[in-house]
Amino acid sequence: MSSVDELRRRITSLEEAIEREQERPRDLERQRSSTQSELNSLIDPMARLPPEISSDILLQSIPTPPTWGSLITFLLVCRAWADLALATPLMWSKITDMSVPWDKLVRVLEIWLDRAGDVPIPLTFGHILLYTFHHIVRTLEAHVPQVQSLSFSALHNNDLALLTYSFDGLT
Repeated sequence: MSSVDELRRRITSLEEAIEREQERPRDLERQRSSTQSELNSLIDPMARLPPEISSDILLQSIPTPPTWGSLITFLLVCRAWADLALATPLMWSKITDMSVPWDKLVRVLEIWLDRAGDVPIPLTFGHILLYTFHHIVRTLEAHVPQVQSLSFSALHNNDLALLTYSFDGLT
């Protein structure tokens, strides 16, 4: 009969062996993914072009009018396209209508402004709650030089009466 300490050592040894065996498939998956990326870069025509030309092609591919969702689509094609899209601030400055659910609006706005970098952008918001507008203003404070124009309509306590602002030339 085995002692308690001996059984505990054996369990620990088995757990370590299991962990080593589980790491092997993860390592193989990382190698496969890396090799697939390398193959993709060799056969993808966009990957063979200089980044400036690829960015220009990407910009020409943006639907009119551009929406947040249409730009997110470029991030979902593959890693190379996502990297290219994220490295093209002009692409993110093309969105003119922030039609996203109001509860996600502030976070989407933060991401959008960061991705647009220093490129001037026009901002147009549809009907937003006045409460949400206060959060938007706080988000915009850090990006005032970047905002080319701002247009919005705000609902107060879900009333139908609208408060509408539109002004240009903030930059």
